[in-house]
Amino acid sequence: MIQSRNYQKNPITRIENLDGKLVLGMCPNSGKTVVTILGIDAYLKKNPSEKWLVIAHSTNVIKKNFTDSLIDLKNDISFTWSTDLSDDSQVHVIITANEPYVTQKYNNVVLDEAHENYLANKQSKEQVQRLIKKIGAKNELLLTGTPSKFINEGGYDIEIVSLLDMPVEYMSTLGVELIETRYNWRGQYTRSNSLRESAFGDITDSERAMESITLEILKKIKHGLTAQEFNRVKTLKRIKGGAKSIMAELFGKIMKRTMFVCGSISQADDVNLILNDNGVSSHVSHSESDESSELFDNFKAGKFSVLVVVNRGRLGYSDNSLYNIVDMSGTHNPDLIYQMFARVLRGKPNQQKFYYKVTTQEPGMKDLTHMSTCAALMLTDKKFLSTFNGKNFNGMKIPMITSTKKPSITTGKKSVSKPSDKLRLPEFTNDIVDFMRNVVADSDKPTSVIK
Repeated sequence: MIQSRNYQKNPITRIENLDGKLVLGMCPNSGKTVVTILGIDAYLKKNPSEKWLVIAHSTNVIKKNFTDSLIDLKNDISFTWSTDLSDDSQVHVIITANEPYVTQKYNNVVLDEAHENYLANKQSKEQVQRLIKKIGAKNELLLTGTPSKFINEGGYDIEIVSLLDMPVEYMSTLGVELIETRYNWRGQYTRSNSLRESAFGDITDSERAMESITLEILKKIKHGLTAQEFNRVKTLKRIKGGAKSIMAELFGKIMKRTMFVCGSISQADDVNLILNDNGVSSHVSHSESDESSELFDNFKAGKFSVLVVVNRGRLGYSDNSLYNIVDMSGTHNPDLIYQMFARVLRGKPNQQKFYYKVTTQEPGMKDLTHMSTCAALMLTDKKFLSTFNGKNFNGMKIPMITSTKKPSITTGKKSVSKPSDKLRLPEFTNDIVDFMRNVVADSDKPTSVIK
């Protein structure tokens, strides 16, 4: 039997008394699915004749989150899913592709990952809106881990549960680190702060990036060589077994289970090929390689050590035994960064997990990655999660720290010093939970690390 936690009780009550439209903005891994099911259960006890339609995101991974949890409550809630939408069930769980099988009306609708398909100006939005109109629901429950789009749109009743609303006992100790690579991403970003597919170059660029990632992680875990030795790529060739055995040992034994998040299908395929060529047991999952999400199930079951994905790992993925995410997507979108590092937060305080953010060596681009990561860390606090609209920094002024060096420029025959306004922000390797609890309350102070 599913039981609620203290921080989940208010959202459950909101669903129990649902009247109209509610956005449930609960941080990733806080138990949105459990809250939704317990809320539906409480609602149906008051309104036993009403029906619910749950529209999961377009992967079976998320659909199974609902059905597995509903099984635990089967004595209380009658439900069916996929194409079996029997008339005598109170709850039906579908993905949008099952729309042709929806032939009846529903009193209430739940839309999971609503930030992806309720407001987005894409085909998925049109399909979802058409389906909601078709079923004629009087109440809508919109689930999201990042409510910024609804905040930006305005006019929504939003129930917020932030990461810092959760007790420490439910979270692992998480390190957040940036790793420099030789990717060249200047001028390659779209308006949504994501990279164009052309930014990832060919397999040679990914090979160099993977080499940098391997070296930096090995350095961090004190694999036995000095920092000076690790700064020389040729060092790998002098180690017994060479680079191939080192990458296999790192991602096959030392790192436990790891997910690489890529920015394009071509980059994901290259990364997976590099891992395989270096003796790492890995597979790639994207829209062209894993339509049934079978690889996700096998990864969770521990049948291989590394999974390479394109975005899919941040949408509804729940796995306590996932220890590391290597983010190679290059995104500067705080919402997406937040969603990714939250995927490895679930666990216990004695579990050390990591989110590695890959960046470039270019000063300006690296600084922007620092700043975006800071913004993502801010979203772990309710004050910021409830006001961030995807475009602002919640009114906080980011200090511009000028460089001590003054580069000279030549004007005619004279060289003049030109002040530099390059932004410099600190590296992050912290226990996020303690870090945010200790610092975010003092965010107005000039010495605040979060600024």
